[in-house]
Amino acid sequence: MKAIEIAQIGSFDGLHLVERPDPKPGEHDVLVRIRATSLNYRDLMIPLGTFPRGGSHIGLIPLSDGAGEVVEVGRRVTRVRTGSRVSMPPLVGWIGGPIRAEYTFRNIGFDMDGTLAEYVVFHEDAVVEIPAYMRFDEAAALPCAGTSAWATLTGGNRPVAPGDTVLVQGTGGVSMLALQFAKLFGARVIAITSTDAKAAFLRDVGADEVINYVQHPNWEEQVLALTNGTGVDRVIEIGGAATIQHSAKATRIGGTLSCVGFVGGRTGGADPLLLIGRGLNLNCYLMGNRNDFEAMLAAMALHKVHPVLDQKRFTIAAAAQAFAHLHNANHVGKIIVEVD
Repeated sequence: MKAIEIAQIGSFDGLHLVERPDPKPGEHDVLVRIRATSLNYRDLMIPLGTFPRGGSHIGLIPLSDGAGEVVEVGRRVTRVRTGSRVSMPPLVGWIGGPIRAEYTFRNIGFDMDGTLAEYVVFHEDAVVEIPAYMRFDEAAALPCAGTSAWATLTGGNRPVAPGDTVLVQGTGGVSMLALQFAKLFGARVIAITSTDAKAAFLRDVGADEVINYVQHPNWEEQVLALTNGTGVDRVIEIGGAATIQHSAKATRIGGTLSCVGFVGGRTGGADPLLLIGRGLNLNCYLMGNRNDFEAMLAAMALHKVHPVLDQKRFTIAAAAQAFAHLHNANHVGKIIVEVD
């Protein structure tokens, strides 16, 4: 089979297209023919050598997200059958309940081979069936970003409810899906972005108000003006050190900061007195579990939600270009690498 393998660390030039033997499923495993994969910000850190948890990733097949059809099942498999259309939550073994340490070391595309290959084998517990209306590229956009967005809205001290105001940051995968899900829940959505073109796109997707943070560096002031000085009920915080101080100021007293990313960096951060003084609920999310994934897919199927996908597409042979495209941050929605 064809696969992308990390041959060297330090740049995307180390991502090489190779031939590997087709994997074979064990008695509780399924063999999946991958049709599409998608990239997340965290995927960039492995080939660049900046992933916070150390260890060698030479020889690893990258990417946590993918979707395809089951082409072979082990003799004891009961969850799916040959022909089932499936995807995989990124943390293998985390079925439900709180996150535990052992789940974090069975991380697809990080501690085990990922989805950027024609065929993958996973335990049957690690796959979920995707809705019939959903294309493979749409399903491939959901495992990391989708479960993260879903968890940030449904978790914490209480789920987002109709009438709440939610703030999302930018036009990446988590933010776009959080916007779509928040609208399903009946929330008002305020978005921040860097260009007028992206602002128009966010409004088309459903954002009620959009703030250009280049024109308004202290964008929390605009958020407060839009909420009569109160602040939003919840911020989906993906910027990390670059935005969390602003986000805290934009959140109402007693509101929630749902932290799921750090695309703006990891040094610096929010003044603890600001968090304490506003009585904020600070919740951090390491994606979601299989139960979250299945609940999210059921809600999407009920409302026929289609995730936002970046217009630029890549083949498996051009995977390094897809990584560079994400790194340059010119995308809108999820970046897809097709494996057909």
